[in-house]
Amino acid sequence: MAAAIDLITPTRTNGTSTAVPVPPLFSPTRIKAFTQCPERYLRRYHVGPRRREPFSRPLVRGNALHTVMATRARRHRDGTAPVSLDADVARALPRSLYPPDEADGYDDDATTVQQQAAWGMTEFDRRYGGATVLLIEENLPYQHRPGNGTAFGVETRLDLLVLHEGGTIESADWKTGSFEIDTVQNLITRAVVGRNAMRLVTGRRFAGNDAIATSAIYVGEQQTWSHVYTREEMGEEWRTLTGTIERIIAGTESPVVGTPPWLPARSWLCGTCPFQDVCSANTVTVEDLAMTAWLLAGD
Repeated sequence: MAAAIDLITPTRTNGTSTAVPVPPLFSPTRIKAFTQCPERYLRRYHVGPRRREPFSRPLVRGNALHTVMATRARRHRDGTAPVSLDADVARALPRSLYPPDEADGYDDDATTVQQQAAWGMTEFDRRYGGATVLLIEENLPYQHRPGNGTAFGVETRLDLLVLHEGGTIESADWKTGSFEIDTVQNLITRAVVGRNAMRLVTGRRFAGNDAIATSAIYVGEQQTWSHVYTREEMGEEWRTLTGTIERIIAGTESPVVGTPPWLPARSWLCGTCPFQDVCSANTVTVEDLAMTAWLLAGD
């Protein structure tokens, strides 16, 4: 039988002995986890049992690609001598990361990372070779404190932030999967860049929406997506995002596994879930696992 769970509310002191609740902080990954499967989100972030996410070759490749791109972007920014791409990939993707039953896939993954990084740096030089690099692989926050409504924070890790000669500030996110516009990631990135822009570029105002661009570089597909949000777009999409976050916050006040908003959502991701044995729906099938394996193999 499902039962309510007591959660610990994060607090901080306000200079006295009084504990002040800290507004919850959400990353794009965390928000997307809720939209993919609310029960998995609840178990992962609040209830447990604590479980390690299963080994994922696409995730390992993605992490390695980000490490390689960050390393080479820093060399570009600092004007230091180049190092062979083979060496950068070997450092970012050591064989020791792979468990014995996945070791046969290492060489293919290393080749994929090398090919994606080579194209990514070509695109970096084309788009950002003449720009000033502001940030590489750094987290930026934004606190949403409405007069009426729920306070919360969002934070995202910026792969790259540059200032172009014409004055436009642009974020870039390296993507290793298929071409799919990540609305949540892009919206939060635009929000945190807008809030922090004047701190990062002194003496420059970013009042106009045309001064901030949001981009994603799909190195696996060799495509680039770039967008300048209008005020109307930001307002509409931010209201949608706020509604999702408010549902999460309200649901964690007295969470009950398997009840709204914490219902399980069946999809191919079920085959990657570390909570399959305690899922309230208990719906993972052989077909789910086969679909998961097929999709991950083709990532």
